[in-house]
Amino acid sequence: ALAMIAFIRIYALVFQGAPRSTKAEQASELKPGNRLSVLFLSLAILITGIVPGIALRFVKPLLRWFDLDMQIFAGLQQQALQISSIYLIVIALFALFYVIRKLCVREKTGATWACAYPRVSPKMQSSSITYIQPLAYFLKPFMYKKSTHVMAEHPFPQKVEYLEDHPDAIWTLVVRPVSRIISKFLLFFARIHNGKTNSYIAWALGFLVILLVWVVGFR
Repeated sequence: ALAMIAFIRIYALVFQGAPRSTKAEQASELKPGNRLSVLFLSLAILITGIVPGIALRFVKPLLRWFDLDMQIFAGLQQQALQISSIYLIVIALFALFYVIRKLCVREKTGATWACAYPRVSPKMQSSSITYIQPLAYFLKPFMYKKSTHVMAEHPFPQKVEYLEDHPDAIWTLVVRPVSRIISKFLLFFARIHNGKTNSYIAWALGFLVILLVWVVGFR
């Protein structure tokens, strides 16, 4: 459910088109070439998730190299085949329902309508929290709420604001401190990325020398 909250909130941010910060408001779309790596990685994850047998083919040579029992691989391959069959059936059903809905259901649009003039409240504005509120309500022990209100001063206000945030306690108390420690540790190696090709070649040669010494010395 926590993972679902994260993905739904990302969808809500994109759906509303509201920037998360002033810096995000000035951001621009990446060029298609810069998005190819993410596209290929996403396709690889999707394909290996639906057809796990593809990933097992890359694992098979490693099992032989380590001289492990190949019966385990045969069992995993059988399970992967069953998983692929289930996924393909589910995808086919969703595709069938989608086609039936497109052919049988006619969507109609109409003008918006409201009864009278409701009492103005800052909570009227939609935000990414709006979409995850039901899940956040049931996960109160794992999440805590931060909210600020800017109340309306006139009967017909031009602007009202309501800010609400549901930080993840595990993320705030565990993941974020650990990630900060790791980031500070990795800063010691930041000098490696200096943009100089000669430096990168020197680091690569040094790594190869250490690797050869380790292989020859321990074997």
